[in-house]
Amino acid sequence: MNTRVKKILRNILFLLSIPLIISAFVFAKIQSSKDVCQGVDIRMSNPEFSFVSKDDIVAILKEHQIQPQQTRVKSIHINELENAVLENKWIASTNMFVSANSVLHVLVEQREPKVRILQKDSSDYSYFLDQYANAIEWSEKYTPRLPVVTAPSLGYTRADLNLKSDLVELANFIAKDSFWNVAISQIDIQSGNQIRLIPTIGTQVILLGDISNLENKMARLFAFYQQGINTIQWSKYDEIDIRFLGQVVCRNTRGEKLSEDPYGVEEQKEMKKAEYLAAINKPTTTKSPVKHSAKTTAKPDVKKSAPAAVKAKPTKPTAKEKTQHTPSTKKTH
Repeated sequence: MNTRVKKILRNILFLLSIPLIISAFVFAKIQSSKDVCQGVDIRMSNPEFSFVSKDDIVAILKEHQIQPQQTRVKSIHINELENAVLENKWIASTNMFVSANSVLHVLVEQREPKVRILQKDSSDYSYFLDQYANAIEWSEKYTPRLPVVTAPSLGYTRADLNLKSDLVELANFIAKDSFWNVAISQIDIQSGNQIRLIPTIGTQVILLGDISNLENKMARLFAFYQQGINTIQWSKYDEIDIRFLGQVVCRNTRGEKLSEDPYGVEEQKEMKKAEYLAAINKPTTTKSPVKHSAKTTAKPDVKKSAPAAVKAKPTKPTAKEKTQHTPSTKKTH
């Protein structure tokens, strides 16, 4: 191959290498930009709760030197960041990843409170229970509107854990029902883990006992409210007991009991009517008004005759009477 041909081939190769060189510079620049975090995208899966804000997540990332346009992607340790975020006591879970455009995505799920516990032996201690009956620490930033339970100190015994689960189930039932969500203001735990409900209207407390047959108990109570609103003297009673199957028992402060069957109100009305008729028709020992009137009209005659004869004092016999009686009393022999 002569020198002229070699020179032509060399020039051709040089011209072909120019696009490759330019592409290499462009690719290097692109790779350089991908090495730096371009931004952070933070999203809350349940934003209706405000225990944690996006600023809280940003602060955690800054503590680990994660800053957009400064931090290299290769220096972002996902597992370490996730563990740091999970140290927040109001965060249930998190998921992080870096997308193709070098943006750090952070997905956060907050813990979901179901019921608020006010401890009876401490006026300033309060906490929440989540859907798994695990305790959530009180937050000064955010107080959700939840059913409130006043209870003694609850630990981790089997009985206390079961009670916590029951309280979460009861709170869910109240929250989902539009009527009970308004009608029940408080849940109170008595000795033996007996549950009482405090209504928003009236002074009566509702003895629930436990959550067994919960729907049936609350249905009976609702029917009792509906049908007894105009027939029961509510001010007379201070307890409504729905622990017993098929009935609602009302108690007053004197210990008297009144059983009300919400499904037999008409029968009870008939029984009360029959008792009333029997009471007014019962014969009595008192004299009728007519006899009393006759006695009143005869009163002047009685005063002149009978009372005078009864009350008259015995008089001494006269001399004539003595003379008349002397022969009859003396005998001759």
